[in-house]
Amino acid sequence: MRPTSADRKTLLEAAATNHSGELTIAQRAAFQQKIAMIGYGVYGQAIHSRLPDHDIVPWERASTSRESSDLAITNLSKAIDGRGLLILAVPANAFPNVLNKIRPHPDSVVVSLAKGLIVPNWNPLESERSLRDGPPEGSNACTPLEYIEKHPNWKHVARNLVFVAGPGFAKDVKQGGYVGLTLSAASQGSERPTEALAKAFWVFSGMNGDRNIEIYNNSTALEVASSMKNIAAFAAGIILGIMKNNGGLEEDGAGGYRIVKRVSISH
Repeated sequence: MRPTSADRKTLLEAAATNHSGELTIAQRAAFQQKIAMIGYGVYGQAIHSRLPDHDIVPWERASTSRESSDLAITNLSKAIDGRGLLILAVPANAFPNVLNKIRPHPDSVVVSLAKGLIVPNWNPLESERSLRDGPPEGSNACTPLEYIEKHPNWKHVARNLVFVAGPGFAKDVKQGGYVGLTLSAASQGSERPTEALAKAFWVFSGMNGDRNIEIYNNSTALEVASSMKNIAAFAAGIILGIMKNNGGLEEDGAGGYRIVKRVSISH
């Protein structure tokens, strides 16, 4: 991965750090028990609501287009200061921007909730033309954990990366629905579970209510499968939206829909 000129400019700026200096075993344990949730959209809020017994400081980007949460702070340096477990709850396409602003301590544990693939040097949200034209020819996509492993600010925590898949729709999670999670570490090493995987398991097993947590060996396969599931869900949502707008669906009175006529979908 080669950073763009914009990336290089950002990397020259001072990135926020969560800790500096060496840590003893006791200090590292205390450090990793304090959590910063980077990103506080509906999914980040849903997960936070199910972890009432953990010390979590959520961070969200200051925005004038939507109402901010009363719990989140917008000062990134303050949000991560002294916090050794970083939960990345921002969308995959926000990784290049957010990761440029943070340089975590080598003993940090990084947990990614992001689903999707990242194409370095291409931002589909930059403009309508960027989205329409697609990534540059010859570009290679990578998963969020693969992107972290190569990023200049983050590559020194490559052995401390965990991906969490599931549990489902944020609305259901927040309302206390059944929780099923799959965790996978980026670097298994010779022993399983790794320290990072064990720490992530400790955090998410604290989710109140019914839960089922499994460990999966291949983090890349899990990330790709989760991305494909989201793509299928988006496609299904688009099709259902077209059908509804064209009178193909009718409410059944129980919060669902039934098909009442065939609709031609040509786009």
